[in-house]
Amino acid sequence: RKVDVAIEGAPKGLEEIKIAVVADIHAGATPQEHWRAKRIVSAVNAQKPDIIIFLGDYTNGYFYRAPAPEERLVEYLSAFRAPLGKFGIFGNHDIKYGKAKIEKILRASGVEIICNNNRKISTPRGSFYLAGIDDPQTSDYSFSAAMRGIPAGAPVVFLTHNPSVYREIPQGVGLVLAGHTHGGQVRLPFFGNVMPVANVPRRLVSGVSAEGGRTFHTSAGLGVSRLPVRF
Repeated sequence: RKVDVAIEGAPKGLEEIKIAVVADIHAGATPQEHWRAKRIVSAVNAQKPDIIIFLGDYTNGYFYRAPAPEERLVEYLSAFRAPLGKFGIFGNHDIKYGKAKIEKILRASGVEIICNNNRKISTPRGSFYLAGIDDPQTSDYSFSAAMRGIPAGAPVVFLTHNPSVYREIPQGVGLVLAGHTHGGQVRLPFFGNVMPVANVPRRLVSGVSAEGGRTFHTSAGLGVSRLPVRF
């Protein structure tokens, strides 16, 4: 999906920046899953993004679905290409899979981790900050640590795996990127998600919305959880 968003106070040159948001791959262990993950890599790279943001749940961490082997995850994540870099946060499945293992995989794949910290992204067309928190469902997260050192008025893109923390997003954040919901995973026309997502209002389950004076985008993600079905 292609979405145009504006960040208040951002330099005009950033209008042309293309961010690829890759959420909830949930890569499994089967040959079909290997084929699916490679298609995801090809589809993202074909868009020629300036920067790639991973919003967590790279594989499966709970008992009901087998995770992809570590070497496969490094293969997939290493193949993503973006001139301004690749950045990621952790999801709840990543913590269950093993935080140390996922951290090792991300670093081996050239993905910089933005959890409870931030990073200035400098481009010839202007600069902005990426800030992010650890997974709110399974980990200790800190908004103050995530925002530490960012100058007042600087454009900020904020990363959270779970949109349930929408009320806690600090002032000064222009754009929030979230995942976790899979867009409800099963949605009906005019009704939306069939099953509720814990602590996430319907308006934030999928797509773009205005929330608290900022732009909020929840990715519908690329994988499934619990039941192997999407609609």
